[in-house]
Amino acid sequence: MITYDQALKHITDSFGYANMIVMADGGLLCIPCFKKEQDLIRSCEADLISVIGEDQFEKETYQSSEQWVINRIDANWCDDQLICDHCYDSIVPVYED
Repeated sequence: MITYDQALKHITDSFGYANMIVMADGGLLCIPCFKKEQDLIRSCEADLISVIGEDQFEKETYQSSEQWVINRIDANWCDDQLICDHCYDSIVPVYED
């Protein structure tokens, strides 16, 4: 899992390729929802870290049902049916036909 700040840096450094956030429960967030819900994401992240510790939080294998905790940043390369689980807008593929 990664923190909000790590995710934001990765998105900024990806030249637009990172266009979705995969949450710990498997849900997907578009970048606008990720930015809009930053307070909620940061709060859930802090709550989980206080319970399990920062070392366990950073392990990729840790599974959480926390829907507002970030698992990873990814890119929608070509799926034109992918939607944000929060706002239900389309997550536009990096490569469109």
